[in-house]
Formats: sequence, structure tokens, C-alpha cells
Amino acid sequence: MSWLASMKLDYETVARERLTDSYRWHKAAWKAFPGMENGTADNHNKRTPFLSRLTPSYHDVELLILSQIKPERPVWCPETRFRLTEINPGFLSHNHYLFDLYANPTRKVKKKNPDGSFTKHGNRLAILDPVKQLEWLERKAMENGFAISERLKPEIISGDSHSFHKEGKRGLHIGVRFKGLLDVRDRERFTEAFYRGIGSAKGFGFGMMIIKPITI
Repeated sequence: MSWLASMKLDYETVARERLTDSYRWHKAAWKAFPGMENGTADNHNKRTPFLSRLTPSYHDVELLILSQIKPERPVWCPETRFRLTEINPGFLSHNHYLFDLYANPTRKVKKKNPDGSFTKHGNRLAILDPVKQLEWLERKAMENGFAISERLKPEIISGDSHSFHKEGKRGLHIGVRFKGLLDVRDRERFTEAFYRGIGSAKGFGFGMMIIKPITI
């Protein structure tokens, strides 16, 4: 089973809870899983057991959480602003979906150690060119069991910057929104991608794909 939780906060609550950047939102989202807070994305040995997505509007901010572990309403979210929906397993059995993905497209570059050798993981640089962003999307689709359909031209809405502070250091992610139509090619890999997310910085509100079945 899996669940989608929606929490809508007015800006007064956001300010009171000091939810000022993506890392603070990440830590707040963990409060929906009592007893598991010590397994945050700070612990690289454990994968964050949920995906999240933040959508601000004129009146409020909506935080979505997708998880195969049932989330609970955090104390910072008013009861009237919390909605929990159980996802029917059959939801992922369709062949075609409209999709809306908010991701952090990056490419890896090698990083040198002081002795001239290269580090194990290197650095990630944001992909800013729309053509390269589309190539990134198509590559990730192939890796995750689906294809971007040619029946509908993908839409790319790019350029959102998300700065954050963690352990006294400043970081930055670039958010890109992709919308379009996908065709499922490998059900198992597609299902895994739906729950695990796509791309990097998934612990910071990226990688969650909102999908809607469509008949073609």
C-alpha cells in the first residue's frame, strides 16, 4: 500500500515554523514519520522513505508527501489542512500517463583530490540548457522504464533557484518542471521510479512525479 499526504500551510504558519528553505522543509517533512527522524537524508546509509514536493501559491504553500509508509499529521500542520489519500495498487497498472515532474537535472563532473587522483563521487552541476534538459529527461525515462511520448510535445518550465543552509554551509539546487505524456515500457522499473523518484536531491523536494492515467 502507499499514501499521498497533502499539507497546506498559510504563510503565517510557514513563518512561525521558520520553514525558510528546502532543508528546513525536508526536516519538517520527517515529522510525518514519528520515530524515524534520525534516519534523515543526513544519514547516507539510509534512503529517505518518502518523496516530497512543495508548491507555493498566492494564499498558501502545499507540501505533498508520497510514501509506502503511512504518514501521520505533523504537529505543525493544522488538522483541517491535512489530507491523506490511499493509492490503489491498480493506479500503476495503466500504459499511458500525463505526468508533471519537478526535478533537479544535473550532470556529474570529476573532482580531484590534493594528490591529483579523482574522488569517488565528484560534483554535480546543474543543467541549464533546455535542449540538454530534455535530453536528461529522455535518458532518465529510458533508465526508469518509460518513454516520453511523441504524441504530446513535452513542456519545460525551468529556472527556479532553491538555496539552503545545512551545517553552516550554503547549498543551491535548480528546479525544473517537466510536463508531458509518457508510455510505460517496463512496469517494474516504472513503479520503482514512481516511489523512489527521478534525479538527484530527492530529499530536498525534487524527483516526485505526479501522474494521471490516460486512455489512448
